[in-house]
Amino acid sequence: MTVQSDPKKPTLDGVRQQIIDWRAQHPAPVPFPVKIWDAAVRLVKEFGCGPTARALKLDYGCLKKRAGLTSARSKSNPEAPVFFELFPAANLTIQSCVVTLDTNRGGKVRVEFGSATPSALAAFVKDLGV
Repeated sequence: MTVQSDPKKPTLDGVRQQIIDWRAQHPAPVPFPVKIWDAAVRLVKEFGCGPTARALKLDYGCLKKRAGLTSARSKSNPEAPVFFELFPAANLTIQSCVVTLDTNRGGKVRVEFGSATPSALAAFVKDLGV
């Protein structure tokens, strides 16, 4: 008993020929019809996105998106915080700190702090307008 392949199942050669014919009749930048994209997506499920994109000379990113293979990492989360602040322990103290600043005229200013808290250093930098 022989198993016959599905006659409606797209092949790389068949879809490649459809793309060649489409491009011959429709100069760029006319987009491909849904029928061609659907056939390409079906091939992705069989061969993978990279090999299919190379064989059909399609944009990898567009094919991946149409195949629904975009990762959750690449989708931006609109509710993700843009800024967050970490508050150190209240008793944290920096024993010594040196801040060196370069001036617009090429000079240098050196500021030495003895015992200081991170919030005091942050206030100093904020007052400088840096």
